[in-house]
Amino acid sequence: MEIQTPKPWLFSLIRYFLGSVFIVSGFSKLLPLKDFVQQALAYKIPIPEDALYYLSVFLIAIEVWVGLSILLNCNLRVSLLGAQILLIGMIPITIWGSLNQAPTCGCYGNLIKREPWQATVEDCLLLAVSFMLLPCSKSKCKTSAFATIKSIVTLLITIGALVYGIIQIQNIIPSPIDKLI
Repeated sequence: MEIQTPKPWLFSLIRYFLGSVFIVSGFSKLLPLKDFVQQALAYKIPIPEDALYYLSVFLIAIEVWVGLSILLNCNLRVSLLGAQILLIGMIPITIWGSLNQAPTCGCYGNLIKREPWQATVEDCLLLAVSFMLLPCSKSKCKTSAFATIKSIVTLLITIGALVYGIIQIQNIIPSPIDKLI
């Protein structure tokens, strides 16, 4: 049985949608980072709190990279794989949040408030969309100047998001003295 691939215009539309979801998700968490960290803490994930802060920033940077790469059609096969890994990783975490009665999923920071079980359903749908796009992605690497510029822009924005997040984390993490009080 051969997999039907979407028409080129539909493929582009779906690709723009998926990339936009990841970009909006990443930046909506980054700009009010303190709020997102509080939402992540509400999940009661059994890892050290300081590690959760940095893991949150790393997750945001990866989301921004995946979103930009998909949107710009830059290393699409790798970007879709990154999206799939993120989504497969987030599904059990949102289920964990539901079980621990987290008040909101935090998927879009304060932009959109939903319950974790709603995020689980969305993540499953986005995962299906990413698998639908995979057969249409080209595995050949483009070496044109335009492709190189897209890769550099994507990398610079991602690094900028990561650096901005780390700077913000330094202002959020309680000092050792605050922890004693």
